Parts: sequence; structure tokens; C-alpha cells
Amino acid sequence: MRQRLTAHNLVPAAIAMLLSVGNASISHAQEAAPSQLAPQKQLAPLELELKADQQGYDAQLQRFVATGNVVAVLAGGRLQADRLEYDTNSRVLWARGSVIFQRGNQYIQASEIRYNLLQGEGELENVYGVIDLLTNQLDLDPDGPLQGSPEAVAAELKQRRELQLNPPKPGVQVSPVSVAPLPAPEALSCPPNLPPLVSRHPFPWAITAWGGQMTDATFGETFTVSGSPRPEYLGGIGFNRKLLDADPFDLELDGNLFFHTGDSSNNLRYRKGVPEDQREFAFINNQQFWEVTFGIGLRWWIQPWLSLGVVEGVSFNSTLSNYEKVSWLNSSQFLNYLAVELGVELNPQWSMVGRIHHRSGAYGTYGGVYEGSNGYLLGARYRFGSPATKRAQLENPPPLGCPDPDRASRQPLLPLDEQLEAVAFDGPSAQAAPAPIPERQASKLSPAQQLAQRRAAIADLDQRVRDVQPRLGLTVDRSFGKNEFSALTGTETAYGPATPAQLQQIQNKKNQKLISGSVTHWRFQAPQVRLTPEGWTAARASFSNDPFTPAQVWVDMENVKSKQELDGTTVIESARNRLLLENKIPVPLPTTFRIKPTQEQEVENRWSLKNDNLDRDGLFVQYALPEVRLGSATVFSLKPQFMLQRAFEGSTNSYPAPRASAGSGTVSQSNTVGDLFGALALLEGSFGNGRFYARADVSSFSDQNLSNATRVVGEILEPLKLPFLGKPLARLFGAYRFRTWNGSLGEQDIYSAYGVSLEKQASLPTLGKVESSYFWRAGVGNYQSNDFVSGNIESNNFADLWRANFYGAIRANLPIWSGKALPLSSEGAYRYSGVAVIPGLSFNFVPFLNLSAYGGGQNQNLVGISGGPVITLGHFNRPMFDYTRLSLFGSLAAKSGESPFAFDRYVDTATLGVGLTQQLVGPLVLDGAVSYNVAGGSGYYGDVTNSYVELRWQRRAYEVGFYYSPYTGIGGIKFKLNDFGFRGPGLPFVPYEPSTGVVLGP
Repeated sequence: MRQRLTAHNLVPAAIAMLLSVGNASISHAQEAAPSQLAPQKQLAPLELELKADQQGYDAQLQRFVATGNVVAVLAGGRLQADRLEYDTNSRVLWARGSVIFQRGNQYIQASEIRYNLLQGEGELENVYGVIDLLTNQLDLDPDGPLQGSPEAVAAELKQRRELQLNPPKPGVQVSPVSVAPLPAPEALSCPPNLPPLVSRHPFPWAITAWGGQMTDATFGETFTVSGSPRPEYLGGIGFNRKLLDADPFDLELDGNLFFHTGDSSNNLRYRKGVPEDQREFAFINNQQFWEVTFGIGLRWWIQPWLSLGVVEGVSFNSTLSNYEKVSWLNSSQFLNYLAVELGVELNPQWSMVGRIHHRSGAYGTYGGVYEGSNGYLLGARYRFGSPATKRAQLENPPPLGCPDPDRASRQPLLPLDEQLEAVAFDGPSAQAAPAPIPERQASKLSPAQQLAQRRAAIADLDQRVRDVQPRLGLTVDRSFGKNEFSALTGTETAYGPATPAQLQQIQNKKNQKLISGSVTHWRFQAPQVRLTPEGWTAARASFSNDPFTPAQVWVDMENVKSKQELDGTTVIESARNRLLLENKIPVPLPTTFRIKPTQEQEVENRWSLKNDNLDRDGLFVQYALPEVRLGSATVFSLKPQFMLQRAFEGSTNSYPAPRASAGSGTVSQSNTVGDLFGALALLEGSFGNGRFYARADVSSFSDQNLSNATRVVGEILEPLKLPFLGKPLARLFGAYRFRTWNGSLGEQDIYSAYGVSLEKQASLPTLGKVESSYFWRAGVGNYQSNDFVSGNIESNNFADLWRANFYGAIRANLPIWSGKALPLSSEGAYRYSGVAVIPGLSFNFVPFLNLSAYGGGQNQNLVGISGGPVITLGHFNRPMFDYTRLSLFGSLAAKSGESPFAFDRYVDTATLGVGLTQQLVGPLVLDGAVSYNVAGGSGYYGDVTNSYVELRWQRRAYEVGFYYSPYTGIGGIKFKLNDFGFRGPGLPFVPYEPSTGVVLGP
């Protein structure tokens, strides 16, 4: 039975393959001198092909030695080294110099590998490798079938048949069933000697001399210069401290001291601060006062000489402003401060700055104040100081076999006993004393010139990767608004009426997990990995999902320990763990990860702050208890909650009055103790070929609100094999207070439902260029939900009826024109995007049929078609406006009958939707879509049926986006690590600068 491989035993498994080589080698040597060896229990030898310039067996020392271009091929795996030794007395295997091990899609290289079979311990020095989790179990199993063998052909044929009957879901990667053939022997991957990454703006401190004039414009009007200047002037001095240098972004501390001088005036635009009968004669007296501002700023260097900054903080006036007192209903000395500035650099230290100066109550946050004052400032800024010394980290030097000018000066990492062992194996060369470290010479080029030199060097690199293709990736999505609402499944969305892709994202948020997807292809690097019977340790270990070097994102861990618990869970602990973006922005990560056998991740930080305005009145705190395994295939999880906002406000507005009907509107109620607590429980598992899922969401444990505070949904799914239908999926479902969305009708509640359904999804034969697939579902169930009293007017009354439904659709795509992709390189197609952008024009169309019959004798039948063009322009490679994706979709349906329910009444018989994705500058992308009801007789003409907008920072290896849907009220922050399939070893990605002795990191 094949052992399951995790992050805990992945490297030991590769070593196991090497040990197989060692044991086979021993058997070969025993044939030469059997009488000289002591009886030893040996593993069954595998067929070994061993080549070397010299090889032999020293019977006196009981040591097998192969030197010079050693190549050992075993079970489709290959080990290369300059020297390979095995001591049969101490049972130590030693490979040294340009060590490379490959099998399938797995690749490991090191300066040397040492492993003691008796102790189960060993070390790998200067390690770099590529791990493909899609194939690692197969690749590191010596009995895994090799591609082209009879066993592999049979396994691949069986897999093809299974995929035809059960196609994978979109985005799901199908793991191979055979081990890929070995490529031709490759040279060692050496770290590139790139010019260092320097800052274009290295000065951390700045001082600014300000002068300006106030205006009667509102904050929005200041951007269009719509107001009039006021007779109030200000001047002062400001200071600025750079907190984070993440070129092209800076995070800054901003403070200013201003002196205001205002003249008397009755030329006032606003007079809300005086009684109405006195406003005609209102005026302000002359005044002088001080103002202090303090805030945090974010600066974007659009060009090396041009920057845009935003500062958010507080403002305090030494006395109440006469202008604010007369102009506004409420005023205060202490208000919110917001500044927007544009800077033009004259030379590396001097720049001119223009700023919009704004203070206000931030929509009533500060003592009920809504307005304040605005002004324009002009300043001269001087930057100075030296950057703080960065933290030294353990270096990742080049392995033996690569150029390394500092090798002679480097101290060995091995302990004394292993250094002595190295002397025995390597001879006197292992005793060489470290040489002095040469002093690094400072560059005479400007920072901008050094960065240009670096970019040119990166473009010239041979990245040693090929066939780069995107995979699913891992997404962390923290959404706010409606908490855990139920929407459409991915299949229903894909085969519903055609809509812009952006709107499908918001429709697909059914029970959206914080973390979804996975990264399956990792590059890793470590100065040293120590193997123990319990697991492995490393002083420093780094992992990157980026196939190219320099990596745009990587995980850097220090003092790492990995061990495996009895239930198979791998625990990886580290003293320090960070996600490094562009090797500039460090994002702290939990220091403990728990990786379950199902490859799901659970982090030790179980606390989270969430928001649910509908069921929980706003903010609440949630704690995830450890999951409980019930048997081998069932997991139960519980997340208790405390309602922060309810506790602060003392009341709840989420439920109907006690003993009121379930469909009644919500009322304000004073909290009970039970209203302050809630919980989210989840039970999921599998049985045979089926699986089940149940979820209970309780937002109050108060006895008077419990029935209205509970939402439950569950389903049991079982694939069947039926005549004529193939292998459809059977579903048994039940729900209590299920929340859903229905186009123009908005959010709907299904009070209760239970029933069964049968569904199937499969591909259709290709017709010319048209690729298509189909989906159908037939089901029957009992529903309790709000009904309509007449026409399209919703009611708070519930209808309790049986409902039979059939839905079928075909989704087809016709490519009309397709351009060519740029080369699949770091500076080509993958400069900004994790998916190669190909210009083109296609047409999508979805004919659909929806038939429903209800227990009261009503029916609602639909037949329709939807679709539209999608055009993509540009390659997303140039600095500005090089990527535009425009989609235009419409739908039209003929309907007979009306549903008695609100949740499935079809009022959007004609819709129009438009989606736009547009590169703005560099990696900054604006993404949005909206759809409308355009059915003239529906009563909802012109209503928005869905909407979505997102501002995204998009890079090849990662994405960060801020999104919001005005239609659903859902917004959030989304971070994604992209995943790639590729061939080739790549290049070591941890930055290393020769002749420094250390590598400095953020």
C-alpha cells in the first residue's frame, strides 16, 4: 500500500529512493566480495544502472565508492553526483557535489546528502528543489508505473473512461496515473548573480515647508477646483517618516504644524451654524489659531519622479474655527484629517508638493460633525537620513558545482562529529580554513540606473522552465456584509443565463470558505535540512509558488520543525514566518500550520472578527474550536461567536417580535444574555462513493428568538449508475430558513424545504469550432416560503406547497477570432498576469428550459436563450492600458404561468449585462459588471439584477483585490496565490549577493 506523502515526509520519501539506490549498490558490491561483508539485513534490490568515471568496493573499509560524473538510474528515478559513497559498517550513505535527484515531476538538488540508516537521521546541504503535489505520491513510489509501460497504459485508459462518465469540475486539476519520463540529464541550477534590489528613494526622513489658502469648496469639489478662495491663509512645517519602503509604494508617518490667519468676511457660501432669521447678516470675525495634524500615509510612485499620496489621521485646532462654527450645524476642534497630495521630484532629495487639506467629522463619527474645512497647500520638501540597517538572515549559498566566490570564507554548518566524517569521506580538502570575506564595493550608479541594470539582467536570464500553465491557486477571501448566505452552486451559475464573469463570482459565494483552493507546485530552498525519525528541521526554509526568478512572492520561515501526529496531521512550527511580496513587503504569517491528510490547512490563530448586518446586527467575534473526527471519514467543526455590536448597542434589530409570524418584519428588541452568543456548526463526510454535508448557523440562543435565529441546510449526494442516463448525481436535501437571491426581487428566504433531485453534467461532441457541454436537473420537494398576493407584490405570508422542477441548459462557446499569446516568460505573457492574456473575440450562448409545477395547480414554464460577445484586447504586458476585456450579455425568455413563491418567480424575462476588466497602470486593474432587467412588462424594468466592482493589484504570482457588490451588500478583501504547472528545475529564488557574507531581508 502506497504511503501518503505530506510536507512532513516528502523529503524523507525522496531520501528513501536514494536509499534504494544505496542498497542496490551494496548488492552489486557484495557480488564482487561476498566473503568480506558481515551479514546484514538488506532491502530487496531493484534493477540499478550505475555509471561513473571510477567505481569500486573497498573490502577493508567496507565502503562502496563511485567518483566522477556519477549517474544512478533506478525505477525511473535518477541520481547524479560527483561522488557517491556507502559505508556498510556505519550504514551511512553519502552523495556529494552537484547532487541532483529526479523522478517524474520531482526535483531535488544539494551540495551533499548524508543519511544514516541505523539512526534514521541525515542532512541535506544547500538544498533547492521543485515539488509537484499533484504527482508526488506517484513519483516517489518506486513501484509507480512509468509512462509508456503496459501498467501505465492500462491505468491511463481506465482514467479516461472515468473522466468521460464524470467530468471534473472547472478548474480542478486531474492527477496523472503514470510517472513522467526523465528528461535528459541537466546541469545544476545555480542562483543568478543579479544586481541588488535597491530603493529609488532611500531617504527615510523628510521635512516640508507649507503655504496655502483655504476654500469654501466641499471635499469633492476641491478636486475640480469648484469653490472660491476664502480670506484665510495658513503656513507651517511638516515632517515625514518612511515606515515601509515597498517601491513603488511607501508607508509613511505624517505630521504637520500650521498657523492660520483669517480676515473678517460676510461673503459666506454656507451659514448653517446660525439661526435662519440671522443668516442674511452672518459673518466671521478675523481669527488666528494653530492646527496640528497627525496621520498615516500611503504613497504610490507612479513614475520615479512623480508620486501620489493619501494621508488619513486626525486634526486638532487650538480654538474653534469661526468659519466652521458659522458655516455648519455642528463643529469641533478635534476632527478627522484627510490629505491627498501630488509630488514632483526635482532631484533625489528635493521635491515640490501640492496637497488638498481636508478636516471633517467623517460622516458624524466625531461628535455628530459632518463637515469641516478644506484648503490647498503648496510645499517644498527635503528628504534626508540613512535607511535603517536591515535584519541579517541565514544565507542560502550556491551549492557545490555552482560558482561561489565566497565558498572559501564560509564556515561549515555541520557539527564537529559530522565534519570529521566529512574529512574521512572527502579527504584533506574538507579541513581548509575559511578565507577572509572580501569587502563589497559600493556601486557608482544611481538607484534608478541600478534598477534598470537589474531589469535587463533579469530579462537575459535562462529561467530553465518551460510549458508554464496556470492552475487553480489558493484564495483567502475575507468578505463582509451578509454572513454565510446561501446562493447558487458553481454548476447552477455556469449553466444559468449567461452573465459577465464578474457577476458569477458574487453568485458563487455559497458558504464561501476563508481559504479555498490550493497551491500544488512549490519551489523550495534551504541552507540545510536535518532529517530525524520524528520529521525534519531547518534553520531557514523558503517556499515559492512562482516558477520564475526573482520570485514575486515567497514564504520565508526560520527555525522550522516539522513532525507528524498520530492521526496523520503534519504540524509545521517556526520561530518566524513571513510572506514576502516582491522581497519588499513582509506579511506576518502564523508560526504554526497544521496540514491534515486531506491537505486542508488549519492555522493556530483561530480567532476572527467578522461582520453580519442582517442576522447579527454588525460586528461579532468568532473562535474556531479544533475539529473533531468522527470515524475515518467524518469531521465536525464548531465555531462559537460573541456579538460585539449587540453588546455595545444593547439591542438587536434582526428578528420579528416574539410570537409574531415568521414572515413578519424585524423589530428592535432589548438584548437578553442569549442574544449575545451564536455559533456556526458544520458536519461533513463521505460514505462509499457518496458524501454528506450539514450546516447550522445560529445567531442567537435567546429562547424567544431561537427559531428565527437558526438557519440549517444539509444534503446527501450519491452518484448512481442508471440505464440510458449514465452516472447522474442523486441529491437528498433539506433546509430551514435558507437564504437566496432572485434577480430583481433581491434577497429571499425559504422558511423550510426538503426533497430529492437527480442531475448530470457532461461535455458534448465538438462541432467545428464550437465547444459545448450540458447540464440537467430534475427534482421534487416541499417548500415553505413567502408568496405573492397579486401580480408581482410580495407577501409576508408563507405558502406551503410541493414543487416539481426540471431545468436543462447547454453552454456553448464559438471562437470568432484569436490572436497570439506573448512568449510564456517572466517578461512576456507572465509579466503582470498569472494567466497568459490572448487577444480575441468569442460568442457565448446558453439555451435553457425551466419547467415547474406546484401543488396548488399552478405552473411556471420558461424557454429562453442568453449569450453575447466577449472581446479581449492587449496582452497585459505594457505599463498602461494594455489589457481590456469587455463582455456584453443579454437574455430573453418566453414564460407561461407564475410561481406562487417569491424565491423562484421569474420576473427577469429580459436582461442586459455588461462587464469590463481594464488595466489602469502597471498591475492595477479595475474590474466591474452590472446587469439590468429590461423586460418592459415585468414591473421591474430598469432594476439592477446584480452588480460588482473590484480594484485589484494583479501580479504573476499573487493578486490583492478590494471588492464590493452594491446589489448584495457584500464586500471584502481577497488575496490569491496563483498556481502553475511547469517543466524544468527553474533557478534558486532566495536572493543571494556574493561577497557580503549575509543576505539582508525586509
